[in-house]
Parts: sequence; C-alpha cells; structure tokens
Amino acid sequence: MIISKWSGRLLRRMTRKESEEKNNEEELVENKEKNDENVKLVEKEELEKKERDVVKKKGKKKEAKKKVLTQHLPYPHAPTKKDKERQYARFLVIFKKFMKEFLSK
Repeated sequence: MIISKWSGRLLRRMTRKESEEKNNEEELVENKEKNDENVKLVEKEELEKKERDVVKKKGKKKEAKKKVLTQHLPYPHAPTKKDKERQYARFLVIFKKFMKEFLSK
C-alpha cells in the first residue's frame, strides 16, 4: 500500500511537471510569435517614419528654394538662360503673327 501511494504521488508530480513544461513551451512559442509580430510592426513604423522624414525634408527644401526666389534684391535680377529662352519663344510667336498680318496686307 505504501508503495502504491508513493507511486501515485510520483505519477501525479510527473504529470504535473510534464503539463507545466508543455504549458511553458506553448507560452514560449506564443511569446515568440508575439515578439516576431511586434518586431515587424516596429520595423514597419520605423520605415514609415523615415519616409515621412524624407518627405518633410523635401518639402522644407522646396520651401527654402521658394523663399530665396521671392526675396527682394537691391539690384536688378540677372536673367537666366531659361528666362532668355522664354523671352525668345514669345518673341517668335509675336513676330510670326506680325509677319502674317504684314504679308497678308
């Protein structure tokens, strides 16, 4: 009888330990999955933050460029190559109209 009592207790302890180990393993697996998901979320948030920062920097650069161009200079603005090209294109359009009118008379 004494042996059967001890063997019963040992079996219960062993089954408890086994079930605790299984529970611990399951918890570890669940925690690992949660951590993996959290890591993915954190990485995604970091990427989004970097993208937002890049967009903000680009926006600031554009704003800075606009501000520089709108400054009032104490001397006349030097024409650029683009300005010359625009003026020449306008001149050609007006000159063509003038020539058509002049030749048709």
